[in-house]
Amino acid sequence: MNVRLLGTAGLVAALTLTACGSSSGGATLSKADWVAQANAICKDLNTRSDAAKPTSMADLGTAMTAISKIATEDIAKLAALKPPAEIQSDASTLVTSYGQINTALKSAAATAVAGNPTGALQAMQASETTLKPTVTAIETRLGLS
Repeated sequence: MNVRLLGTAGLVAALTLTACGSSSGGATLSKADWVAQANAICKDLNTRSDAAKPTSMADLGTAMTAISKIATEDIAKLAALKPPAEIQSDASTLVTSYGQINTALKSAAATAVAGNPTGALQAMQASETTLKPTVTAIETRLGLS
């Protein structure tokens, strides 16, 4: 999932994942297979996140909560993939970063639900500023789309 979702719908679709970490089971994938599967998970996340976008600031918290749940599911799918050793470090770092973005999204959703949608958007912008450079660099190195 690319970080490009961080800017979509007022940062509501706050994460777009395309990487994954290791898993305790399953066969190690080739890099090409890992990237293909990660991109498929990303496409699913993008589609489902786009469907959950808010239509107004009033439903921002509800939308952020829904997108965070979708991201949690897809982070788990990505983490279940087993990357080859050559990309293991980047894949693990990327999944950790996606988890941090999702944690920020959950917190921002709570802020929006509590009646402060502007504060929620500001929190997501801060998270994007902090994490986007690392995530984008790793996604590029891995060849994720």
